[in-house]
Amino acid sequence: MADSILCTDFDDDEVGEDKANSIDSVVVLSDETQATNLKIEIYHSMSLVMMNEQISDAARRIVMWCCFHLASSKHADIVPVNKRFLPGDIQRSVDETKEGYRQLYELGLIERVDSIEHSDDILPIRLVVAGVNDSKHPFPYKEELFGYEGARINGESTFGNSHFVELPPIYSRTLKWNPLTQDSKALDLKCHLQGKIGPERIHVTEVKCEFISQENAPRMVVVYRVPISQMDGERSLQAEIDRVTLTWLKEQTVF
Repeated sequence: MADSILCTDFDDDEVGEDKANSIDSVVVLSDETQATNLKIEIYHSMSLVMMNEQISDAARRIVMWCCFHLASSKHADIVPVNKRFLPGDIQRSVDETKEGYRQLYELGLIERVDSIEHSDDILPIRLVVAGVNDSKHPFPYKEELFGYEGARINGESTFGNSHFVELPPIYSRTLKWNPLTQDSKALDLKCHLQGKIGPERIHVTEVKCEFISQENAPRMVVVYRVPISQMDGERSLQAEIDRVTLTWLKEQTVF
């Protein structure tokens, strides 16, 4: 199946993002060999880029990550990058990733491709070789949101999990006024857990009340992320989540 590259052309007076958005900037290559040759040209050019000591380490890692995935891309020069996971993929902070992306963009080594259908988390990046596949009027640089909350704690990668806090049976009789059924109270508990356990140990992503049936008491679902180095101590952490949650609940409820 044929591959695709950018083949955008404008009149000299047609500049700006509105003009770039007005046409389909991806066309189909008629020759599979042509697509393969373009990928080889990109690998050749990007190899020299990665030797440039004036480019930041994060920028070089972005190039390496894109080149690695270019081989399996259905496009000859475009790689879909997941913005949420890119900092973890290249093992650099969100700020370093942002700066590396900006540097590559300003040097004209990459372009974002808005004409390809993609989800909000995906950023299609074109690896650019000057004079080969660079567009006449590329999309202007736009700051992207990379990473997600809790991806790192104290600079360390994290893993996510969920924990069910079983509530006393008495709450099965007080569902209508149980404070946990209110979104604002669930947010209060989330902040309380975060503060009591400590941001250096846990990132509480979500707290919600789950009703299994009318006959049974509700249970709390606490979604969290913790440093990978703390995996062995997760049982004690979950016990602490239970204790903090039940203590908070008793303080919030009058029987």
